[in-house]
Amino acid sequence: MPTRHTDQKENPPAMEEEFDDLTQSSETASASSRFPSPNYEDLLKLIEHLSLECKDSGSLLKIRDTVHSYKMLIQLKNSHCKALMAKLGTMENEVSGLQKKLSEAEHEKIKQEQELCNLRFALKQEVEKRKSADWVYEKIKGQLREKEEQCNKEVKMKQKLEIRVRELDVELKTVRNNLNEAIEERNGTERQLLQEQNARILQDEILANHLHKQKELKMAQEKISSQLQEALDQHIEPAQCIKKMHDCIQKLGLENCKLKATARKQAEKIEQLKENLLREILNDDLTAKLETASSKCQHLHKENQLLQQELLSMKTIQKKCEKLKKHKKKLEQEIVNLKSHMEKNMIECGQIEQYKWEIEEKTKQELVQKLKQVNLFLQQSVLYIFKKCGKGQRLGRTRLKQCRLDTARQLNSQTHSRCDSLQKTWTKSSQSSFKMKWDGVLQFLSQLRNYGQLMASREERTQAAYEDKLEKLRHKQNASVRTQMKLRIRDLESEFSKMKSQVDCNQIEMENYKHLYLEEVKIRKSLSNKLSK
Repeated sequence: MPTRHTDQKENPPAMEEEFDDLTQSSETASASSRFPSPNYEDLLKLIEHLSLECKDSGSLLKIRDTVHSYKMLIQLKNSHCKALMAKLGTMENEVSGLQKKLSEAEHEKIKQEQELCNLRFALKQEVEKRKSADWVYEKIKGQLREKEEQCNKEVKMKQKLEIRVRELDVELKTVRNNLNEAIEERNGTERQLLQEQNARILQDEILANHLHKQKELKMAQEKISSQLQEALDQHIEPAQCIKKMHDCIQKLGLENCKLKATARKQAEKIEQLKENLLREILNDDLTAKLETASSKCQHLHKENQLLQQELLSMKTIQKKCEKLKKHKKKLEQEIVNLKSHMEKNMIECGQIEQYKWEIEEKTKQELVQKLKQVNLFLQQSVLYIFKKCGKGQRLGRTRLKQCRLDTARQLNSQTHSRCDSLQKTWTKSSQSSFKMKWDGVLQFLSQLRNYGQLMASREERTQAAYEDKLEKLRHKQNASVRTQMKLRIRDLESEFSKMKSQVDCNQIEMENYKHLYLEEVKIRKSLSNKLSK
């Protein structure tokens, strides 16, 4: 019995040591919240066994109560740990999902950065192309101004040439009028000369007849004188001889009248023949002159047609220039509209960026508030758990505190990542809307660029064709004008030389006619004096 008592006295410290070991193991189990709970039935059996052996049942009852309370507390902690483990699993799932979203968001961010770099590069290219288009536009504008000045100079030259052509036409008309007057004067002088020649021929014929008659009269007188001499010599019938003489004189007078009438008729016939010859000659001259004049008129008509064609081509070129001016004005208006559209887009981009910054600030503030709320909730939950845990469980508290802090940090990082993902999704949505607008702007700019390239190619083609036409027209016009001027100068010089030669010939003929007329007057006077004698 004493041995038992000693054994019983010696057993409580061992029991206490075992209990301490059990409490420590329970504390480690509650701290780790992963290991299974100890075998409480064995503890209860051990306590019953001790209660049977030991007399101090009060302390055993206290121990039993503490064990039961500890058991209940461990069960509560286990249930709480299970709930926390479930939450932790859900949070891990959320973390994995958020990590996936974060990787996707980072990938999208890289894509968007690449797209933004491409857009910036495209915008720089567009700005450079716009500058080059402005430079090309200014160059084309200067070329068009130079072409307009050249066209104006050519129009002025054509006007001067037309005025010169009109002056030459007027001079040609005056020369023709002078030539016609000279021809009429020559015809008048020729007629007068023909009349004078006819009169001279008649006078010559009359003089020849008179001379012939005078010779006949002389012969008759000689015969009569011979007869008279014979009569005188013979003294035979003088009265009969006188009668015969009178009869002969009468016959000679009648013959003289007949000869005068025949001379007049012959003179009239000669005049008619000369007039017919002159008419034929004049008709031949007139036909030749008409042919030359008709050829000149045809040549002038052809020249006028060529000039009219050139004027029509210049009118078409002027119309094309006007169309190009209108098209240039339209392009200027489109460029102004584009500038205004670009300014509006820049203003909208600035507004969008400002709106984006405001939304980012609001989301950041909201996320900070939510993080603060989460931190407060976590702190409260940790404090609540620490209150439930006993004072003797400081190690478990520190470990739980560390675990809670780790979970809080994870939650904070998760919330930050979620905020980043939300921000990225918002930036993605805002950038998608901005991208849509920017794509529209780029499409419009590409269309405008294509339109500008087409218009530049058209303008270059029209410019090249216009320059070729202008050069051809210049060469043709200069060559035609030079040839026309040379031909006209030659024609005028030839006509002037002809006119001079005709005037000189007319003057020589007039002088000859005057000389002949004076000689005829002298001959007439001498003949009249002879006849009067």
